[in-house]
Amino acid sequence: MEDPTLALVHGPKEPHLVFETLGKLMDRQAAQFPDHPAAIFPWQAVRLSYRQLVDRSKNFAKALLEMGLRHGDCVGIMAGNCHQYLEVFLGGARIGCPVFVFNNTYTPEELRNAVNTSKASVSSSDILNLQFTSGTTGSPKAAMLTHVNLINDARFVGAGLKLTSDDVICCPPPLFHCFGLVMGFLASFCYGSTIVFPSDFFDAKKVVDAIVEEDATVLLGVPTMYVAELEVMAKTGQRPRRLRTGLASGSAVSQDLMNELRNRMGVEKMLIAYGMTETSPVTFLTDINDSDEKRTNTVGRVFPHTSAKIIDKNGKILPSGQRGEICTSGFALQKGYWKNEEKTAEVMRKDENGLLWMHTGDEGIIDQEEYLQITGRIKDLIIRGGENIFPREIEERITAHPSISEASVVGVQDSRYGEVVGCFLKIADKQDQVSDEDVKRWVSEKLGRHKTPQYIFWIGNVDVGVDFPKTGSGKHQKHIMRDIANQLISRDTIKAKL
Repeated sequence: MEDPTLALVHGPKEPHLVFETLGKLMDRQAAQFPDHPAAIFPWQAVRLSYRQLVDRSKNFAKALLEMGLRHGDCVGIMAGNCHQYLEVFLGGARIGCPVFVFNNTYTPEELRNAVNTSKASVSSSDILNLQFTSGTTGSPKAAMLTHVNLINDARFVGAGLKLTSDDVICCPPPLFHCFGLVMGFLASFCYGSTIVFPSDFFDAKKVVDAIVEEDATVLLGVPTMYVAELEVMAKTGQRPRRLRTGLASGSAVSQDLMNELRNRMGVEKMLIAYGMTETSPVTFLTDINDSDEKRTNTVGRVFPHTSAKIIDKNGKILPSGQRGEICTSGFALQKGYWKNEEKTAEVMRKDENGLLWMHTGDEGIIDQEEYLQITGRIKDLIIRGGENIFPREIEERITAHPSISEASVVGVQDSRYGEVVGCFLKIADKQDQVSDEDVKRWVSEKLGRHKTPQYIFWIGNVDVGVDFPKTGSGKHQKHIMRDIANQLISRDTIKAKL
């Protein structure tokens, strides 16, 4: 019998898992919702019903076969959020051709490497999608995701959002990422909802226009997207009529941002999702009935047919309430990394009972109510003179400052302590005046002196850059920020000695 005090949780056994292909799901939805709008692309002036979208996917599948592609051959796509993207994805799925989705922010070298990686036929007929990881560190790897992975993950996301055919989902996140493709399109498709892709690339003004003009009920995005959309609404005076909920992922949503979304957009309940590309991508989700405290400080409870645990460096399960690495198991786990058994073995390992676990590299806490709190990336941990500092705690304090909209905390090199705290900050309003000393004082009022930033880098300064370095899905690339910080500090040190 399991020890109830351990940080080990199991999701419910209901609803049951669905074992069907996306092709069967397409035919079923086209029969049930033939003339209902499935996908709208205002920037292309295209509106597709369920029947039209499925018919177009059949035409694309036929074209692939006529080109000589056969079951198991890979199809690649690199594009913005266009209707052709869905047709390629669905068409490939219909004839058993896994679809490689290429990040459209890739450099030519990154794209060349990705294309070379994808050149092969597969024998695993149940692979639906080959999704490149975000690449926040190191070279991207392609996660092999199956029909069972993606369809069921989309079902559970849609259930959390309580989607119906009456819902209109506004989806700015990119289709080349699981957020747009699975949490957006597939979740909508599973419930007969309508999804709107406002622009090919993120454009806050077009998102706000689409929310209003299409009368959206659900909005998806990462926190930086929501901040930009609120800024547009403040300038234009636009206000949604029936937005009821939203879904955020990628980073924490502060209570202040929650309040702004409620007051200015009418979003009463914002849900927070957690997972990774390798887990299809969601494994934890908050509930509409959760308190604001749970929805700002946790990522909810584990999905059905999913288990999770918190372990120490030796793989031992920790007690509830203690920090450690998050591991997940269950239906959502990838089959592995495409043509990369070594990397697969690094992160997917069986326990003493033969159960396969994904070692996420994320650090978190599972409390006694079985809610998960993310405390950061293990690799992002700052060790200052032997003392562990968790960047997320500092980021949450800094973004509570009324004049700061975004913050990213990294460890920077220091000859005395090994590492010290550095932070990259973005002003909410260009007219606000905030000094380095203001920030340091703000942090030190609530946190220990060792957590107060020693170096502050302001986004917008010539040497720092016009924006945070981000992946195509909007995640901050801390390894790049660390390099920028260390270069600037080294340069200033040399100047001081001259």
